[in-house]
Amino acid sequence: YGWGVHYDEQGKIALYAVESNEYQRFVNDKKMQKYFAMRSKRADK
Repeated sequence: YGWGVHYDEQGKIALYAVESNEYQRFVNDKKMQKYFAMRSKRADK
């Protein structure tokens, strides 16, 4: 489950479900720059 966020050079933002064809197209595009947005551990207090 989950989703991906895409934005273009005009600043338009879109959300894509991970099971969508659009998401898979972005993930498989080697030219597309990808960023991880989820922490892998809890923040220290």
